[in-house]
Amino acid sequence: MATGLSSTGRFGMNLSAEIVESQTLTTGGHKAEVGFASGGVYSMVTKSGGNEYRGALYLSRIFRGLNAKPDDGKATTPEERPTDASEYGLSLGGPLVKDRLFFFGAFNRQLMSLDFENVQPPGTAPHRRSQEEDRSYRFLKLTWLPGVDHRFEFSYFGDPVTQQNFDTAGDSSLKDGQQPNRTRGGDSYLLKHVGAFGPRLTWENTLGLHRTAFHWFPATPGAGPFRGQLDAPGGETFGAYAEARLDRIQNLTLRSEAALFAGPHQIKAGFQGLASEYAKVFQRPSFGLAYLDRAAGGAGPAAGDLAAIRAGLLAIHGSAFGYSAGDSLATASPVSGQLAGGGASFLYQRTLADTASYGHPLKQRIWGLFAQDDWAFAAGWTANLGLRVDRASLEAEDGRSLYGQTLLSPRLGLAWEPGADGRTRLFVYAGRIFSPPTPGSLAAAGATTGGPATERQVWIPSLGDWRTWQATGVQGAANVAVGDLRAPRTDLWQLGAERVQALPWIGEWTLEATFTLKAVRDLIDTYSSTYAYLPELDAQADRSATRKAIANLPGLKRDFRGFDLVARHSFEGGHRLQLSYSQGDLTGNSEVGNVNTSTGKNTGFASIPSLRQDYRLPPYDGTLNEEVKHAWKAFGSAALPWNLESAFTFLWRSGLRYSPLVKVSGDNVLAPGAIRGDRELPHAVSLDLSLAWRTRVGRLDLRAAVDVLNATNRQPMIWVNNVGSAFTPGNFQQPRVFQFSLRAGF
Repeated sequence: MATGLSSTGRFGMNLSAEIVESQTLTTGGHKAEVGFASGGVYSMVTKSGGNEYRGALYLSRIFRGLNAKPDDGKATTPEERPTDASEYGLSLGGPLVKDRLFFFGAFNRQLMSLDFENVQPPGTAPHRRSQEEDRSYRFLKLTWLPGVDHRFEFSYFGDPVTQQNFDTAGDSSLKDGQQPNRTRGGDSYLLKHVGAFGPRLTWENTLGLHRTAFHWFPATPGAGPFRGQLDAPGGETFGAYAEARLDRIQNLTLRSEAALFAGPHQIKAGFQGLASEYAKVFQRPSFGLAYLDRAAGGAGPAAGDLAAIRAGLLAIHGSAFGYSAGDSLATASPVSGQLAGGGASFLYQRTLADTASYGHPLKQRIWGLFAQDDWAFAAGWTANLGLRVDRASLEAEDGRSLYGQTLLSPRLGLAWEPGADGRTRLFVYAGRIFSPPTPGSLAAAGATTGGPATERQVWIPSLGDWRTWQATGVQGAANVAVGDLRAPRTDLWQLGAERVQALPWIGEWTLEATFTLKAVRDLIDTYSSTYAYLPELDAQADRSATRKAIANLPGLKRDFRGFDLVARHSFEGGHRLQLSYSQGDLTGNSEVGNVNTSTGKNTGFASIPSLRQDYRLPPYDGTLNEEVKHAWKAFGSAALPWNLESAFTFLWRSGLRYSPLVKVSGDNVLAPGAIRGDRELPHAVSLDLSLAWRTRVGRLDLRAAVDVLNATNRQPMIWVNNVGSAFTPGNFQQPRVFQFSLRAGF
């Protein structure tokens, strides 16, 4: 939530740290107003102008030559990321009309150059891939105070990004332009009103519009054999298919909430609505959409489609990857996709010729009402009673209803403070949270990575209905909803204690302990045997006659548990120290906190406990059955002599598990019955350090800083990469990086 606007959509919004006034992160006990969040909820309040002018100029630089080399002994696929980068920015806020109208604006630009070592598709020599990015973050906020009881705000956010990709023959100075380029443009507009009607009643209204567009430009034609894929032929690069693609996402959000304070009750109720649209536009059909289930008697692709697909693959890749021009459309092909456990089906992919729905958006609508009451019913006792009712729906490109469901979500929390001083608090929480299907969840893989994903319509004769189908290139999976779509349900239980305790020699600390249980039910999931995630899905794959298995398991469930300990201490001047330990079903991306010179001592987030909807990450991330059983985290900042300040972020993890993959024939996928087994990696350590010098000259606050990012020259294994003849677990290490920063503020 940014200034009251919840959810800017699946693709989110990149925000500059310069605009953050305050931030909070809650990891449980979500009240009815929160909606569909079952994990961490990050809330941010943006800066506003005031009666005094304030602003800043800042510059940071990372020099390639000062970066350490990856520790090759700790990674089978070292990724060198010499982030040759620079960033500059400014901010300014103040009055337009004293005591009435104020402004605050910020702009910063980032220029980055990254290299990826040892990218080695089958049959090619190792080479280097280069990536250059130009990012800019823009923000403007106007605040109007017509009186003491009302406040109006208008905010604008923008984050355009341009990315250029190059293949290089081992020398980053030589660019043959075989990789595609990508642009991303996002903007959000927010109107907000906060009013008070007497001492007991407040009313808050928020209207937000978020728009994002992704545009992939095809790779340079005729540039020779395509070498730049990490997972040939259906890897992260969309230009391999000689296509231009445009994704458009648009979200309209409305919130209207009232709060009443009456004796022991704090009652809040309101309306929340989301209207979302997601459209994809192609300039030409893809050679990669080749997984077709066939059943006799169904109307399907025209004769010769497989021959055209094969010819296209040969033209671009020099290989047909198992497709034969002689494959019959009337009989099942040995390389066609197979719905495991789904019965006979026929997939018909709509193309450019289908003008009735091509290029039209998928539409999502959610309208909800909620009510909650924080009730102090006895001395030291507080109960939170909440209920929300939502109506969620999803429409296909041609207006057909893909999903519709009414969701009832009760929430209950109970807290007890046994002492009058409030230094001890015990709490228990139970809540039900739904996650309605979104356009992004039906057609999202590759949308943020450049992968060749597209949605098409699927006809399933056994159901007599259409379904939305997502295909991700030749290596991808056709995601078919076998059965009615429905919202996965999460039941969340938490039990915890908090204590403010004065400790000998080290002062007063806040101590927290939380135990979490989380059960996810009614999952409708899709599965490709390329990624060996789950034993029950592997069993489905083993029964399939094809090397590419797609399973949909209504009622798929997941249970999680976690235990978290947190200790934090605040120092004078706003500095703080936080230590935490987490044990449970964590993902490899669970660590948070970063040393950021632009925000000074505001460098930390709260510890995120093990609240994850699933430990599986999307297929294009390649994470396999990864679990982290133990994690120690710490971050903090401190004032030092001679106007120096320091900050650090530390992470230690153990128990990383993954399942290796094996290569079969011409496709890098698991064959039916392929041998697989879990492995456990040793612990991983990550450490960021910062040292800053600050002084004041008149009204100017001057600051110079140096950051050491990844000081241990280690980065946890969270990726699996295809290098050479097989999938290989890779560390994807980032080397030790030095960043230098200058800042002047007033």
